[in-house]
Amino acid sequence: MEDVMIKKTFVNMLKKLIAEKTDMPLRDIYDLAVHWYPEGALVCPYVKMHPSMRRWRAFIYKAQEEMQKNAVQEGNERIVIWSFSIKDIIDICLIGRWKTVKS
Repeated sequence: MEDVMIKKTFVNMLKKLIAEKTDMPLRDIYDLAVHWYPEGALVCPYVKMHPSMRRWRAFIYKAQEEMQKNAVQEGNERIVIWSFSIKDIIDICLIGRWKTVKS
């Protein structure tokens, strides 16, 4: 049971770091998370986490593209502009689904 909590905490830390440090290499992000939470490396080795980390970064890049495009949705003769804040981008990674916020 303790391993499950360590993994959950470590994975959430990785997701948050990936969302905050979009230009940092994934290995450096992993090493930073291990520096802050060494127990995580025992449960979640880099080789095992790398594919998931790539997927989470793809979610971040997609959210940033959406933020830049300011996707427009038409409905009932009104236009709604959608955008993402940094908190929403982190939520996208942590929850694994899109959460839109009206600007």
